[in-house]
Amino acid sequence: MIIYGGILLLLGNVIWHSRKEKTGANIPKGMKAFYRCAIWTGKKMKAFRMLDIRAVALAILIILIGDAIALAMSVAEYAGAKRPVEVLTKGGYGEAREEALQVQEEDGETYKITIPVPGKAYTPEEIAQMFQNAMEKMDSYILGQNKSLDYIDQQMNLITEIPQTPVQVNWTTSRPDILDWQGKIGETTPAGGTAVSLEGELVYQDKVEIYSRKITVYPLWRSEKELHQQDVIAAARKGNEDEHEESYVLPTEVNGKKLRWYQQENSNSLLIAGITVMMAVILVLGREQERKQAKEVRKIQMMRDYPEILSKFILLLNAGMSMRKAFAKIGLDYKRQQEVLTGYLYGHAAKNQETLTGYLYGHAAKNQENIRGRRYAYEEFLNTYYEMEKGISEREAYERLGSRCDTPQYKTFSMLLVQNLKKGNKNLMEMLERESASAFEERKRLAKILGEKAGTKLLLPMGSMLVIVFVILLVPAFLSF
Repeated sequence: MIIYGGILLLLGNVIWHSRKEKTGANIPKGMKAFYRCAIWTGKKMKAFRMLDIRAVALAILIILIGDAIALAMSVAEYAGAKRPVEVLTKGGYGEAREEALQVQEEDGETYKITIPVPGKAYTPEEIAQMFQNAMEKMDSYILGQNKSLDYIDQQMNLITEIPQTPVQVNWTTSRPDILDWQGKIGETTPAGGTAVSLEGELVYQDKVEIYSRKITVYPLWRSEKELHQQDVIAAARKGNEDEHEESYVLPTEVNGKKLRWYQQENSNSLLIAGITVMMAVILVLGREQERKQAKEVRKIQMMRDYPEILSKFILLLNAGMSMRKAFAKIGLDYKRQQEVLTGYLYGHAAKNQETLTGYLYGHAAKNQENIRGRRYAYEEFLNTYYEMEKGISEREAYERLGSRCDTPQYKTFSMLLVQNLKKGNKNLMEMLERESASAFEERKRLAKILGEKAGTKLLLPMGSMLVIVFVILLVPAFLSF
């Protein structure tokens, strides 16, 4: 509960310090505080600067909601855990169970403990079967964390009742100073091990059977707190010797200490908090993966368009245009095609948008951006033209083009244009033609790589189809026998 409250205080502190950060006008009013938190966090922590602001804002919102729910659950569970209890209700016939409780002693010490509560009596036939099963499984019951009865170096699980039955077990040992009836190892146990005769008396109603084993005990240290808790369990058992009673009365005093008992509730608040944090992390990582995939798609599309753009640019230069006018021609032609296509798609009932886009741009559109004919490389050429119209020098505009495209091909193209402005390169056309030939070869190589990737993606569905074919062929053959 303290942890959840601390998280809420931390988020509140971040919201308070980020209140002056500016956000976009199109952000929903209810999300602006979280966007400000994302922006402020990115400024303070380098690790958050490369993450998507929208994903970080949503992650903060999810953590806040989840932590608030976890805090509310924790408070409710804490309040419920303080319900005093003096009597537990027994189960039905053979329905023995363990009740998890919280104990508070008169000196204020509080700890958790599990009390076994037996069920009602069984019929003679059921009792006989329970005893038989108990004798067969007793070795595994009493071992506890030990590996063998020949080497007991941890407390034995000397159960006082057979699991899921009302059969009680009373234990005696030949060396109580080495191993007592609770399975605790004595402090005087020799290091070399001591042979002990262990005997358990299985009792239910008037039926009694004896379980006997020879074991070897080695030393083990146990804390006083654990010994005291065993005394509490023993006191609870001693006060409920009448097995036909409907209620199981809990002791109010053990070893001279008064006890107060409380129901112990299972807490799910930590699970809720963990799930919300995990959802937030998955959201941020998923958003980053989407950004990487979108960046890779953009890069591949620009590489595929590079030979076509370069050919158009060379053609325009050979026609007598300057580099600036060539940029304007390529960019503005693309803009007009966008306007024509958008007007057709939204002004008419286009029955096959992908076919239309493929006709206009030479490829089948695979997503909404392609349906609208969006081409990133042409947009960058259009942006470069707009920059020059706003007063940016040609040299700086070309350098920005190479930086924005962020691919080796466009950086080389940008460098050739800048060199031509600096030195007046007479061999510009020849170098651009060589670059164009190289670009077409690179496009062929890229197409081959993409084809191989597509073939690899088909392996899983083809394998699934092969399995289905085998099932269709083999199942009737097996059923015919």
